[in-house]
Order: sequence, then structure tokens, then C-alpha cells
Amino acid sequence: MKARNAVAILRVAWPSFVEVGGGVFLHEVDPAGLGCFGDLTAAEAFCNHVHVLDFVEHGAGLDGSDPGRGYYDAAHPDFLAAFEAGTLIAQSWQAKLARDFPGRRFRVYFCADDNPVVRFHTVRDNETPWLDERDWAQAVAAGRVIVLEVPSS
Repeated sequence: MKARNAVAILRVAWPSFVEVGGGVFLHEVDPAGLGCFGDLTAAEAFCNHVHVLDFVEHGAGLDGSDPGRGYYDAAHPDFLAAFEAGTLIAQSWQAKLARDFPGRRFRVYFCADDNPVVRFHTVRDNETPWLDERDWAQAVAAGRVIVLEVPSS
């Protein structure tokens, strides 16, 4: 692996968060565009996600089950490695958010279905979380979704 590739991956795992318009983001966003999401939680959940397989070369090809989309081969060793990387990124984000924003509440999600995705948002009393506990309990039990709280419970 080239050094610049390693740095890029480490920046994903340990990002320099930015505050914009009352939200916390992985990168600079246009504050004028945040209103199109309905609320700040939805804006954060949309802007603050990464698809793990997009950052690495892999052989977990699409299966073609859905023309134009398809799903990655979840049994492929590269997909399984992306699953492990995604859980590590989620744990890193949990630690970094706790360190950078003491006293603020966040929820970090890792979802393994399709292309493993890590995302986060601030937890706000007046806004609905990106994923409701009633919706993810079964997926958590099946090991397809990991939900991490900041501060950790």
C-alpha cells in the first residue's frame, strides 16, 4: 500500500470534524444547503457517511440481482474485511467524537448490508434519530447493524 493511501484511510478512521450551522460534519458543507434535509439530524446522517468498499480495491463484485445496482458478495473475503474495517472506523469515530465534543451526544452506526457503511449524527431531543431503535433491534441481534452511543453507555 502506498503511504498516501494509508494516510487517506487513516483520515477516514480519525477525521477532523467541523462544526457548521449547529451540526458536526466529516467535512465542510454549505450551511445554505442544510435546510433541504428537513432537520439537522437528517443532514448530518446524510453528509456523515462513508461506504467502506469505496476506499479500497476489492474483489467482492456485484451479484447482479438488481439490474443497475446489485449487491456485493457478503461472503467474499474482501467484503468480510470491509465489515471488520467498518466496525473499527465506527469505534474510532465514537472515540474521536467523545474526545472532540465532550458532553455532546452522538450516535454512530455501522450497517453491513450492501456496501458496509459507517455514519453518525448528533442526538437531539427534538429530532428523530436516523435509525429508530425499533427498526434496528433485529438487525443488531443479527449482527448486520452496530449502534454506538457517545458518550458510551
